[in-house]
Amino acid sequence: MTMASLKFICPNTRHLIDSGIETDLRAFHVIESQNLQMKCPRCGAIHCFPFREGLATDAMRIAAGSVPRAPELMMRSLTRRSSH
Repeated sequence: MTMASLKFICPNTRHLIDSGIETDLRAFHVIESQNLQMKCPRCGAIHCFPFREGLATDAMRIAAGSVPRAPELMMRSLTRRSSH
């Protein structure tokens, strides 16, 4: 299976941050309903990210066909923030 590094978008700075977690498609489906709590290297805040909103490297995303690409996640994040 292809391994991928999961990344998230900092809600404060909108920068892409690496979670340091490597996963494959099978493991991703096990953890996708859980959350990751981590200190953000960009803004220093503690964020809670749903794994299902994580970004994967292209190899895993292509294999999965369902893991979001960076532009899709960024648009969702911006749309949510502007609707509040």
